[in-house]
Amino acid sequence: MGPVNPILSLTLARDAGRLQHGGLAVLVAAGIGYVWNALCLRWHAPTPNMAG
Repeated sequence: MGPVNPILSLTLARDAGRLQHGGLAVLVAAGIGYVWNALCLRWHAPTPNMAG
């Protein structure tokens, strides 16, 4: 799955109710060799004017 993993993980966590408004989500990925990545983000629930 590769690059889809962080998006899939966020979607599954949201659908399971594990992401709360204002909560912190940490995504970590490791690749082959010296490739790695990490991201921290603050989760905000969509507002009516964000639906597009």
